[in-house]
Amino acid sequence: MKRGKILLFFLVGLFLINFASATYYGSLSLSDLLNEIDASTIFLGAIFIISFAFINSSLVRVFRDNKTASTVISLTISLGVIYAINLTGLDFQGFFYSIGFSEGILTTVASLVLIGGGIYLAFKFSFATMLIVLGGFFLILSSTDFIYETEFTIIIGILLIALGLFIRKKNVI
Repeated sequence: MKRGKILLFFLVGLFLINFASATYYGSLSLSDLLNEIDASTIFLGAIFIISFAFINSSLVRVFRDNKTASTVISLTISLGVIYAINLTGLDFQGFFYSIGFSEGILTTVASLVLIGGGIYLAFKFSFATMLIVLGGFFLILSSTDFIYETEFTIIIGILLIALGLFIRKKNVI
């Protein structure tokens, strides 16, 4: 088991070399890294996760005894789907606008999806898990340029994580 952890540490370190050598941009921080992610990357990532979840849940029923085979096949198909969508050259920024959705509606829908996801986490796992995930979300959000008062958001994130860990430890809710 120790050998596997060393190998995993080595592979993760190997993938992080690009982040260490990217210092010529002036500064290397999480906010700079997250600001480089555009809408098309987020859209492709969401399609990848959704297609992987649907394909994997379908293939687990087909390959009941072999979950590895269903995971590898669904991962390959999902990567193929993303590759095919990326080759089409679809304009992701103007895609929703051309359908008829304005930017204000997309913000409202995104807020409702986040609230629904929080309720789902609270019922599916526990209220403490929902608080921990929400606190982590605030910590990640504070490192971007979406929020003006980053210190306040960091404090709220830390308090939510601490409250969630306290509730989980005491089994209050």
